[in-house]
Amino acid sequence: MKSCVYCKGKLEVFRDHRNHNYAGSFSSIIKACQLCGWWTLSEIRSIRRYPHGCSGCRKRPKVTTSAAGSVACLRNLSLKDCSTPIEEIKSFLTARYKRRNDLHPRLFEETVGSVFRGLGFEARVTAYTNDGGIDVVLDENSETTIGIQVKRSKRRISVEQIRSFTGALVLGGYTKGVFVTTSEFQSGAKRVAGLAQLRGTAIELMDAKRFYDALRITQRPVYRNRQQLVRQILKVRNLQKDLTNPSVQ
Repeated sequence: MKSCVYCKGKLEVFRDHRNHNYAGSFSSIIKACQLCGWWTLSEIRSIRRYPHGCSGCRKRPKVTTSAAGSVACLRNLSLKDCSTPIEEIKSFLTARYKRRNDLHPRLFEETVGSVFRGLGFEARVTAYTNDGGIDVVLDENSETTIGIQVKRSKRRISVEQIRSFTGALVLGGYTKGVFVTTSEFQSGAKRVAGLAQLRGTAIELMDAKRFYDALRITQRPVYRNRQQLVRQILKVRNLQKDLTNPSVQ
């Protein structure tokens, strides 16, 4: 298996342990997705049994091979619970982006803010109500402040919504704007954004695909601590062995 079954990210080999001796061989290979954390573990054990119990016996030994495997399953999160950790939300969306419209609107605003922090911005999420049409603020420097409007919607964003966003940027004194949506934009939205830029207010349109690309980029550093992830996987594997071993009470 070369790619993650959930987000289609490339599976990286996090651990490749092999042991060979006269009695047999054992291999344990762990692969994990660096985007959403889904992993697989495969174990193959071969035991050589000599007719007289001696490795020096000239007769061909009998080889017994056994294989075992384990995979991680993504747990379902409460996408309406605003107390759910944002990092868990981001990992879940990376794997199941089709569920993005099930997110609570506030959770999606927090997720957008976290993604832009991962891109190197200083992002702060505004109040949930009475925010003046701006959901996230990016402070680039003392002279540049970017206002972001977030719309979790299945419908395409209309031209009027872009015009309204332009007004919110002007009234709020923002120098730039980004409109983030979980859907797409109507055909005239790009033209309106271009007119706003000619008037001195640059607006960037980020549809569902562009936001997902940004989300995947910011997820890459999450699983770089390979030793920690390997320890977690082996712990799960040992627990699975205990649960399936009838001798364990």
